[in-house]
Amino acid sequence: MAVVAANIHTGPATIFMGGAAPASSLPPTWQTHTNGVPAGFTHIGATLGDTVFNWKPNYNNIEAEQALGIIDKFVTAEDGTLEFEAEERTQVLLKQAFGNIGTVDDGTRTGFYGGGGGTILNIQYVTLVLTSLRRDLAGKYEVLVLYKAVCTAGIPLTYSRTKVSTYKMNFQALPDGTRTVGDQIFQFSREK
Repeated sequence: MAVVAANIHTGPATIFMGGAAPASSLPPTWQTHTNGVPAGFTHIGATLGDTVFNWKPNYNNIEAEQALGIIDKFVTAEDGTLEFEAEERTQVLLKQAFGNIGTVDDGTRTGFYGGGGGTILNIQYVTLVLTSLRRDLAGKYEVLVLYKAVCTAGIPLTYSRTKVSTYKMNFQALPDGTRTVGDQIFQFSREK
């Protein structure tokens, strides 16, 4: 069996958020970009370590009295997450990490405030685009888009004299019911 090195991906992820998802269709309308930068999106800043996209359909078993084993399966849910460790404290990313709170971004500071109130809070949904340059094809990328994501990790801010302060981000992908069935949660492609 021959190994095809072009099928082995190495390269960092560059993550963007806040723009509009591509039009919905089947097959998908692929996310466009210029040199890995999608128009209308904001770069979230530097990250540290691996960026991990997890996609998991959840299956239930179909059993029958007439068979000793499982005779089939059916999908009951789909779950997608994007996890990474952020280094830069950018306004666009911190706004998602803090969630449903007040923000100020003016000439003197970028700030966040919240807590209490006893009201229903609006969820902060965002479209995320990840691009990663293919090492085997100049100017070609792997592209991942989460159409409607929400940060579920909260934010642990650390302070240290001896190491860089980072914070872990975990975004859960939710179905966008305004999109075509089958193109509601994410798209992933390898350009060729």
